[in-house]
Amino acid sequence: MGRRPSLDSDTLTVQLAPALLGMATAATVAHGYFLTTRMVAGWDRPAELTSGIYVEIIGGLLVAAIGLVTSIRALLASASRRSAAARRLERAPPYLTSSPSDGETGARVVLDLVVLMLVGAAGVALGWLAAVWIAGLLGQGPFYASRLASLALLGILLGPAVTVSTWRRISRRGPEK
Repeated sequence: MGRRPSLDSDTLTVQLAPALLGMATAATVAHGYFLTTRMVAGWDRPAELTSGIYVEIIGGLLVAAIGLVTSIRALLASASRRSAAARRLERAPPYLTSSPSDGETGARVVLDLVVLMLVGAAGVALGWLAAVWIAGLLGQGPFYASRLASLALLGILLGPAVTVSTWRRISRRGPEK
């Protein structure tokens, strides 16, 4: 069986990615359907939609449903792993779970978490801005909204990943000597 990153990950972004991408696909399909029906209605000669557009709609809905189910399975699997780890931790001897510097370590972990959240939020903003900029460069044609939605989703998902991984590489390096 192949790799299943969304099911094996404990990262919320990776767990929700199938649902978000499925919904983006369904939204793009819906936009295409509405655009096509408006175009057909505006023609002076008789025209009708054929089965292709309906197959596309069914495919978009299937992608959205499968993405949603995959994300729910990933969230449930992650919760199960966390509860199993908590049960193991409860059974562990106290000398393995505590240390004299727990307060200092806890504060450092919280500070690191807050910094990573801020860096990730900056990544979301940068990803969104990059998406709007690229969509603007490509021009406002008939598919501008779907192109902007796709690029924005890509930017919002990849922006934090890029900024957090870059931040971790920079912060891991000590001062240059």
